[in-house]
Amino acid sequence: MQTSWNILVASARLENRRALIRILDGLPVNVIASSTLNQARDVLTRQEIQLVFCDDCLPGGTYRDLLSVPTVGKPRFVVTAESWELEGHQRERGEGAFDLLRCPIQPTDVELIVIRAARDFREPEYRMTA
Repeated sequence: MQTSWNILVASARLENRRALIRILDGLPVNVIASSTLNQARDVLTRQEIQLVFCDDCLPGGTYRDLLSVPTVGKPRFVVTAESWELEGHQRERGEGAFDLLRCPIQPTDVELIVIRAARDFREPEYRMTA
């Protein structure tokens, strides 16, 4: 993976934000954190972000609101949620989410998502659609 990747962690849940930052800190990426929709929107409109880990709900809106923000580049969105069902996961994927991450956050899950996203950026023509 290139070392110039920027990853946005948009989470109002302090424990989730800290866990993601701690896990991502061990990878060759730059991590930017926000706790509200407006902060995340500001980051997405000002700098290129490759991957976004975003709570399903943030103060000020939901991850769906971020999907419609004009961004620099085309970031992949990973929705973090306390619980989910298969139907909900399919709905989020259909609405533009790259993946869904269930809380409590597990390091292996995060690392696998980053690896998949890196592969997706390298080989977009081989990307599978949901």
